[in-house]
Amino acid sequence: MKKLFIILLTITCYSTAFAQSPLEQKVSVVARNSSLESILYQLIDEYDVNLVFSNDILPERNLSVEINDVSLGLALETILKGTNLGFEVLGRQVLLVQKPPTVRIFHTISGFLEDSETGEKLIGATIYDQKSGKGTITNPYGFYSLTLESGEVNLVFSYLGYKPSYDSFLLDQDSRVNLSLESDLTLKEVMVYATDSNATISQDVSVDLINTSDIKRLPSLGGEKDLLRTTHLLPGVQTGTDGVGGIYVRGGNAGQNLILIDGVPVYYISHAVGLFSIFNTEAVRTAKLVKGGFPARYGGRISSVLDIRTKEGNMKEINAWANFGLLTGSAGVEGPLVKNKSSFFLSGRLSYLDMYLKPYSSNLKNEIGESGETTYDFFDLNAKINYKFSDEDRVYLSFYSGGDVFLDVGEEFRELVLEDDGEEFVFDYHYKYHQALEWNNKVGALRWNHLFSDKLFGNTSITYSKLDVGFDFSTLDSLTQHDSEEALLKTYAQGLYRTGIEDLGVHLDFDLVPNSTHFLRFGLSVHNKNFNPGAVINNEIFEENPDSGASSEWVKAVEYNAYFEDEFSIGKWIINAGLRANVQSVIKRNYRILEPRLSVRWQMIPGWSFKAAYSRTSQFIHLLSSSGIGLPTDLWVPSTDKIAPQLASQYVAGTTVDLGKHFVLDLEGYYKKMKNLLSFSEGASLYNDWRNNVTQGEGSSYGTEVLLKKTKGKTTGWLAYTLSFTDRKFERINFGNPYPFKYDRRHDLKIMVAHRFNPVFEVTGNWIYSTGFAYNLPLEKFSIPLSDYLPVDHPAPIIDFGTKNQNRMPAYHRLDLNLNIYLDKKRVDHLISIGITNVYDKKNPLYYQLRRELNIVDQEIFETNKFVQVLLLPIVPSLSYSVKF
Repeated sequence: MKKLFIILLTITCYSTAFAQSPLEQKVSVVARNSSLESILYQLIDEYDVNLVFSNDILPERNLSVEINDVSLGLALETILKGTNLGFEVLGRQVLLVQKPPTVRIFHTISGFLEDSETGEKLIGATIYDQKSGKGTITNPYGFYSLTLESGEVNLVFSYLGYKPSYDSFLLDQDSRVNLSLESDLTLKEVMVYATDSNATISQDVSVDLINTSDIKRLPSLGGEKDLLRTTHLLPGVQTGTDGVGGIYVRGGNAGQNLILIDGVPVYYISHAVGLFSIFNTEAVRTAKLVKGGFPARYGGRISSVLDIRTKEGNMKEINAWANFGLLTGSAGVEGPLVKNKSSFFLSGRLSYLDMYLKPYSSNLKNEIGESGETTYDFFDLNAKINYKFSDEDRVYLSFYSGGDVFLDVGEEFRELVLEDDGEEFVFDYHYKYHQALEWNNKVGALRWNHLFSDKLFGNTSITYSKLDVGFDFSTLDSLTQHDSEEALLKTYAQGLYRTGIEDLGVHLDFDLVPNSTHFLRFGLSVHNKNFNPGAVINNEIFEENPDSGASSEWVKAVEYNAYFEDEFSIGKWIINAGLRANVQSVIKRNYRILEPRLSVRWQMIPGWSFKAAYSRTSQFIHLLSSSGIGLPTDLWVPSTDKIAPQLASQYVAGTTVDLGKHFVLDLEGYYKKMKNLLSFSEGASLYNDWRNNVTQGEGSSYGTEVLLKKTKGKTTGWLAYTLSFTDRKFERINFGNPYPFKYDRRHDLKIMVAHRFNPVFEVTGNWIYSTGFAYNLPLEKFSIPLSDYLPVDHPAPIIDFGTKNQNRMPAYHRLDLNLNIYLDKKRVDHLISIGITNVYDKKNPLYYQLRRELNIVDQEIFETNKFVQVLLLPIVPSLSYSVKF
């Protein structure tokens, strides 16, 4: 029995040993910077491991390992990690084999994001997969596309001022995820109000996102909340006194800004020469200002892009609102035509300046011995409807119309008495004037959105924009002897002026998202533009009123554009590279221009990024101004066979730093070179043929911009500072020598602060300081006889202005304060705003005016001229009331 037990035990041990896998054998390996081949032979030599492999499949790599008393299988996994090699057991042999290539399967998640209460599409919302770290944003129509590897995904959908939404699922096929985000009402308690570092300090190069909540909170002129006046508080943006004259971005002219309403260009954006803009705040959904690093999809201007998207209309229910200020009133309504399928939006604004201006101007004229009055009114109308045919097709129709009417009439009668040797002579002086100015904008667009696939989104647009300006004036200046009625002086001047531009365009734009690291945009457009830049003026001595009429020659230009851009990421780098091609056909001349664009962002560490950009831009149209204060009578003219298109190259570099505690610092430096700028020649008149009175030249601008922003908490705001240098050089101005640009303002500082005491009361204020703009006054007047050169008897008067823009206006500064009172009920929200513009009544001159006066000195009539400061805004109180229901 004992012998039998020993035999069985021996057989069992032998069988166990024989059945043990060779991968379970214990081994140790120590190697320093050795080849993979030498390490494998070390195992064979030291442990008699039966490894079988071909040297041809071994990668050429050196490695260092230190393995102590582990199984052969674990040792091989460590040694072969990072290669395409694996191993298999065949009997007592271990075979090294190449792994079959791994097939990675990807699927696309796409859809639209919208507001859960209104159905408005959310622009720039973020979709982020927490598992892979990949993400994307929605386009201007709320569409997104994100391609991820199949498997489990953990998505976060977020948008500023909204509660984030989370969705986890197994991605095993292309998926359509349309989502509605809910507004986060709790934000009111902590004074966020859709204000966040991502909202106003963009990660893009030279881009400022303008928050509609900031527009409504800031101090306003007469209680009128205004988008354009908010841009005045941003770094790199200059404007005239009290906002007059438009915006001047990084040394550019007012006509070098591309202003878009739902993708349609607008050619005049101001009411009251810049005190108000044409944008009704309640109609604005999003707005951003691009100052440099222009993506290829933007073109046609060389200084900036102000891209404004208006509201589409509530898809869920009817909403209405009304705003009443001291100077204007507005109202609007929106709602569904077919619930969740079609909606409309309608808003309008009217000024009632006449209520103040008529009696005030009449009294003012009476005080100086005149009769007459001044009147001024403006209006705006926004309308939009859209219809959703399916998840793939949607149509939009939008319209804007706005206009201004200005009238100034006056008449003066005076007696002038002279004595000569005791004899009295009486003269009658009669002065009469009439000025009427009327202008209006019309903007329309028909758009069709089509989703070709989960990765390709298309937008087809037909756009229309028209600016009409009409101006007529007449003046009568006479001096007659009272008894004999003999006319000693009788001058009558009359002018009739018409100008305008009409722009009809067709656009094809596409967004293609092939994968999570590339976002492609490409498109084509054609614009047919008609310019009416001419006028006729009579300015002579007449005994009776002359016949006068205006005539002008229309100029037609056709512009073709194509662009392609790719925004892609490589590790911590995000790059936007693109190319834009432009062609203009005008007066038997074709211009062809290529515009390369490149911007780079590098996230060095969390909270600290660097950015840089280069862009070449061109502009086929020019804005000629003789007023200097941005009147609508400024001329839009095309490039012609003799006038070349404007060109600009801009370089930008900067950094964005999250300082913590909701403080964000943004620094940018820029250099911009401009060519083929157009200006009236020195001494030229607006009313002469513009083609014979212009000169082309160049300009440059460079500077540094600083933006420090506090984005959350009861106290929020920003500090914006710009140091800049800007000049111009024209052949027929300043004898061809360089001179400072009018808006070469060396220092520009803007501070905005808002403090929310509680859910009801909020105080906001802004203070602005800016170096005075450059100008020049005439130094002397003299006459040059022309009889030796021309068949005329009288000499030509010459005014010597000296060096161009050698003088400076006093430094401009102004403090505005505002109190907001929020009274929110269940279904009705009330807002009362009480404010003061120019709190300490700073006398900021708009310009100097040369006035002529007739006076009696030593019994002789003398004509004298004097310069008078023209002021615009004294201390101005404001009050407004808004209600939404």
